[in-house]
Amino acid sequence: MLSVLDSNKKNEKYYQIVIDNDVDENACIIINQDYNLSSISISIKSDILIQRDINKNNLLSIFVGLLRQISSCDFALCRFNEIYNEILLNNFGFELRTKNLTCLNWLQYFGKEELELQGGMEALEANPLLKTERIHDGLLIQVGESPYDAFTPQGEELLVKATRSLPPVKK
Repeated sequence: MLSVLDSNKKNEKYYQIVIDNDVDENACIIINQDYNLSSISISIKSDILIQRDINKNNLLSIFVGLLRQISSCDFALCRFNEIYNEILLNNFGFELRTKNLTCLNWLQYFGKEELELQGGMEALEANPLLKTERIHDGLLIQVGESPYDAFTPQGEELLVKATRSLPPVKK
């Protein structure tokens, strides 16, 4: 199923693979390739997470597993929509750093192009506020220990501080 994605054919083909789109009951996992971007998005309603006490290690395993299978991924994120939208609005408005990112989430992956825009591999790996792991030709970035951190003042502060610590965007 994932083999249909090929970032070299972005101008030729459009795919959207919805693994689970019943966001009222579960996480919504969408793998997308369009004319501009190959991406993975794992979006979870906050109240579902709290009710089911979803394990952060399971989310991390799913996210990293998908990244490892899709070598052509340009950008990916895993977040709890409501709380991240609130943090975004309260601290950054709707000012975009790049077309893909306004502020950091718990997990994000920058493919080669996004990685260069965000300051490059070495600069991001040297940032003490970020946990990083090289995957394919990109970088997995984790902010905080758990996606639940965003619900605490300390977790929100870390996300904001980490975002503000990023190098200037390269145009």
